[in-house]
Amino acid sequence: MLRTFGTTTLAALIAATFSAGAMAQQEQRTQTQQQQQQQQQERMGEQRGDEQRRYEKGSKHDDKTIVEVLNEKDRFSKFSEALEQADMKDKLNDSDSYTVFAPTNEAFERLPQGTWEQWMEDDNRDQLREILSYHIVEERVSVDDIGEAREEHASMQGEQLRVANAFGSFTVNTASVTHADIETENGYIHAIDTVLMDASRTGRQAAE
Repeated sequence: MLRTFGTTTLAALIAATFSAGAMAQQEQRTQTQQQQQQQQQERMGEQRGDEQRRYEKGSKHDDKTIVEVLNEKDRFSKFSEALEQADMKDKLNDSDSYTVFAPTNEAFERLPQGTWEQWMEDDNRDQLREILSYHIVEERVSVDDIGEAREEHASMQGEQLRVANAFGSFTVNTASVTHADIETENGYIHAIDTVLMDASRTGRQAAE
């Protein structure tokens, strides 16, 4: 009887040991599968984020000012020329922090015929300066600063700009940002596809 009991007990212990080992292995396999699934979901999420983002991220130019970067990039040649005409380049070359929503050449080309030429006349320098000031914020504003949100930022001109980053689009007022976070020594440049116009001031000027 004792031998039978001992044999039975030993067999039970062996079975329990194997069962515990099998359960531990199964639990380990389950954890590994869960980790792999989570990593795959994260990779898919990152891929979807890249696919949904409708703008390109810019590069860093820590040793150059906003004006220097604008001067170097062909797509901003008209905006750079306008800043020169408005005597605003020295302002954007100083040590303060700025964010510039810079219309590309294509944005200026979409203006009504004759608008660009009119703005560039010496007699219209004050008007041009006001228009360009509406594209500048006197602080650093990056995509990460905004997050998935909508904010208002005061322009150098005085009126508010409505900035939003949602569903893969980065916008300011009705303009879309095509290249974001071009980082410079004294701030950020965001390329936009439309020249910003302050409707309230435009309306007042037309009434006058």
